[in-house]
Amino acid sequence: MRKHASSPYNPNIAHVFYLAGFIESWGRGIEKICSACQKDGVPQPIYTINPGDIMIEFTAPEDRVIRSVTRKVTDRVT
Repeated sequence: MRKHASSPYNPNIAHVFYLAGFIESWGRGIEKICSACQKDGVPQPIYTINPGDIMIEFTAPEDRVIRSVTRKVTDRVT
């Protein structure tokens, strides 16, 4: 949440996203994520910065987690 350099991994793709309206400006993503978490009352994300990527871990109350349901077919229908 402090000033930092904003350098997209792939500037050409980032520019296309900007022109398409998916990105409003460079360097505001982390600030917007943190503001949205605060507004929604959930903990701030944990950032892990690696040489080639950034990982973001979000925590949410259990009742707000969406899980996929896998069902096993046990009876054969003919």
